[in-house]
Order: sequence, then C-alpha cells, then structure tokens
Amino acid sequence: MEFLKDRRVVLALGALVAIVLGALIALGIARGSKTPDEPPPASTGGLVVENGRDDDTKLDAARPIRCFVEGQFVGEIT
Repeated sequence: MEFLKDRRVVLALGALVAIVLGALIALGIARGSKTPDEPPPASTGGLVVENGRDDDTKLDAARPIRCFVEGQFVGEIT
C-alpha cells in the first residue's frame, strides 16, 4: 500500500472512479423506459393543430395568412 501515499496515484484512482460512475449513471438514464407511461400533454390539453385547408395543393405567396392570438383573430399578413 506504499503506492497510495503518492497523491498522483490517489487522484488518478479518484478520477477513474468518477468517470466509471458517470458512465454508469449515463447508461442508466439512457436505457430508461422506452414506452411512455401517460399520453403526451398535447393530447390532454386540448391543443388542436390544423395543417392547412383541404384545397391547399401548393403554397401561394400572394395568399394572405390569417393570424390568431388566444383564439382571437388579430389580422392578416401577405
């Protein structure tokens, strides 16, 4: 146990232990549960996403875009 009196050896062993523990913790977090336990917040919060109108076939740069804030119409922009 004479080699433990050298500070460099003790620091190297401490660093090695810290790296191994960090890697094990990271692997434990990464492995986690792959299946969600509850539905995503958007499905329970009432969020509705509309991807466009049925007659949208291509983008038209001249068509105005309607803007809403908290469900209230606030204006249009082209």
